[in-house]
Amino acid sequence: MSESTPSTESRSLQPSTGARIEIRGVRHSFGDVLVLDEFDLTVEPGEFLTLLGPSGSGKTTLLRIVGGLTIPDEGSVIVGGVDMTLLPARERGMGFVFQNYALFPHMTVQDNVAFPLQIRGISSDQIDRDVERALELVNLQGLGSRLPRELSGGQQQRVSLARALVFNPTVVLMDEPLGSLDKRLRQYLQNSIRLLQKEIGFTAVYVTHDQEEAFAMSDRIVVMHGGTVRQLGVPETVYRSPTEHFVADFVGDINEIEGVLRESGHGLIIEIAEGNTLVVPPYVSRSLGEGDRVLCGIRPEMVVIQEEPMGSPRLQATVELVSFHGNSYRILSRLRDGRRFIVESSSSLAAPAEGSTVWLHWDEEQTIVLIPPDGQP
Repeated sequence: MSESTPSTESRSLQPSTGARIEIRGVRHSFGDVLVLDEFDLTVEPGEFLTLLGPSGSGKTTLLRIVGGLTIPDEGSVIVGGVDMTLLPARERGMGFVFQNYALFPHMTVQDNVAFPLQIRGISSDQIDRDVERALELVNLQGLGSRLPRELSGGQQQRVSLARALVFNPTVVLMDEPLGSLDKRLRQYLQNSIRLLQKEIGFTAVYVTHDQEEAFAMSDRIVVMHGGTVRQLGVPETVYRSPTEHFVADFVGDINEIEGVLRESGHGLIIEIAEGNTLVVPPYVSRSLGEGDRVLCGIRPEMVVIQEEPMGSPRLQATVELVSFHGNSYRILSRLRDGRRFIVESSSSLAAPAEGSTVWLHWDEEQTIVLIPPDGQP
């Protein structure tokens, strides 16, 4: 978990500046399968950056390369200005947190957390102080004498986190650390990890396939697919302004409507179903022209349900299913052309009756306009 370069002093979990990570031209394969393809990425000092993507996108392989657990076929990894590409994990001074906790079952909580300090030759008195502080940070004070089997899953993961932080690393790598926990505990630990990262200041690289987790925790998100970066940005931009169809579809529910570019007296417009038209964003008009096809995406929470047609754009639909989700209703409707359309509405508002005819309206500026993934017709 947290084995790294031995040193003679402990830094006692003092606030520190995280290290910059530069990944340059990294390429890696497993047999004939290319996992990472000319991958470039810079993680800023003290940043919380999340690698988000489906299974097989290369995110865990990239994390292992940064941590020294895997050596890339090509490219380099620079951390804090030092080329660490060929350096083994134990000499990189990084903390690791894994989904399976990786605790020593025969050792107490105290001894598990103390292990990275012991292999660095830290004095016993200093180890006791550092471990006490680390357990306080993760709210496990008083549990040092317990064995891992005597703890809940959430407590075990907090022990794992304390062990990764106890020697005050400038970089902490986390590979889906909350994946095996229930939703409420995941949310609690998401907040705990983020607050600790802000307090201590280490650079965090976090791997997950959970979009909500990535949005909640990250300064920036790297959306990965096929071993490449598909989009890099702050959570709000990735969600509201995806640059391609894969990203738009992967990071959250989205309703898709085909549109066609048409010339008007004031330039290009997008013509969609039922006579609605939309303004063409500049990035679309620069690359496409009259007659070209686009996809118009609308997030479910951007849609307002109306009993009468008001405003534009609007689409008529029949409500098929209404499900209650605590703070919201999820409404499955069907458009007149047969396509399904999802709406997420606040539960403080009255839900429409199943079988009723409604009008779906959204702010034109909230439409996500994308070039279809299969190119031009």
